[in-house]
Amino acid sequence: MPDEFDRIDKIINRTIQHEGGWSNHQNDRGGKTKYGITLATLQSLRPGSTEQTLRNLSPSQARAFYREFYFLGMGVDKFPEEIQDVVFDLNVNFGARNATRIIQRGVAQLGGAIVVDGVLGKKTLDAVAKCDIKALRVSIVLDRIKTHYASVERDPSQRVFINGWLNRSLSFT
Repeated sequence: MPDEFDRIDKIINRTIQHEGGWSNHQNDRGGKTKYGITLATLQSLRPGSTEQTLRNLSPSQARAFYREFYFLGMGVDKFPEEIQDVVFDLNVNFGARNATRIIQRGVAQLGGAIVVDGVLGKKTLDAVAKCDIKALRVSIVLDRIKTHYASVERDPSQRVFINGWLNRSLSFT
């Protein structure tokens, strides 16, 4: 079990490193965040949390939060280990529904029979299991990049984040 714990922590630590510490950038749609955890998300999953709770969040508390709600809670553990890191980071960066759509589009691009509906269920997991996982990983990264550019196109205020988003996406290749 310690190896599994360490493996998941490495995945979570990588995302925390991309997200950084405290942030309240005026153009960030997430608003106040620490380690990529938004105040709104913290309050919805840990009622009674305040801005000070978020500011005081330690790296170990963030890892525990991510493990409970984003890794296990969003079913990342049900994916092949070879793509759990990119799936986890997608959930953090895009939210579970949008992340699942990106994964489903990747499966469809590789010829998998799947409905792109943003719902992570048995059909999606079965379709993923039948894919060439390395090809799926590349497809996910490419779709992720395309999605970031579309976000900037829709809202030019997001351009300030594009280099970080691209570097983060490409780190999963």
